[in-house]
Amino acid sequence: MSGGEQLNPENISIEAIKAVLESYGIRTKEDSEGDLILQTSPGYMGCALRLRATKTVFRIMTNGRFKSSVPRTQRLTCANNINEQYGMANAYVEGDGLHFCHDVIVSGGITHANMVATIQHFRSFPVKALPEYTDGLLQ
Repeated sequence: MSGGEQLNPENISIEAIKAVLESYGIRTKEDSEGDLILQTSPGYMGCALRLRATKTVFRIMTNGRFKSSVPRTQRLTCANNINEQYGMANAYVEGDGLHFCHDVIVSGGITHANMVATIQHFRSFPVKALPEYTDGLLQ
């Protein structure tokens, strides 16, 4: 597949995304909920990809888990600092989890190359942000 081809709401599916990613050497698998799981590789964090029912947006997401001893205020401060520094994704706290997500809009079409670059950028930022902002706070 060439980088100039596009995915759009008419032709996008988890299978099509998987085919594009694998053509770029990114290992994937589908989970029982129909999400696409991108496996960890050097410099890139593993993540999940979910296509919305409208097929106009897909979400990439990953997470970490705070140690139970970390106070909620420190967890929130950590997420806020990451959001301030890394505008690409949304970091939020839910229970013990530190979650990251980014919505990719495909309603106007997205080239294969741009989709892969966006996903890889998302996967690389937690590798930098987590040690910087969560040193010793995560399990």
